[in-house]
Amino acid sequence: MIFCPVCKSTDVSQYQCASNGNKCHVCLNCGILFLDRAERDICKKSKGVNMENYGYANAWDETPDRVKNCEHTRKSKEVGRCLTLYSCEICQYEYLVDSSD
Repeated sequence: MIFCPVCKSTDVSQYQCASNGNKCHVCLNCGILFLDRAERDICKKSKGVNMENYGYANAWDETPDRVKNCEHTRKSKEVGRCLTLYSCEICQYEYLVDSSD
């Protein structure tokens, strides 16, 4: 049985991401999109293989389509002082944001 990692509801449906065709799940209770354990394992094994790195978002003239069309919850990780790495394992992209002055 699949349940939502946020609200623990079992009212979950399978969903196909419009931006890359990957399958994930959507919680019909809270609306979050997420991967089940098997799909997360597949992403972890392939992470880096198809991961697109967009560098520093601060330098973008325009937001990349892959990022703009992403419908998933992005992960963020502090990787340095005033430096945050944002990523989506489902859409397979990552980028940095420098929040210093």
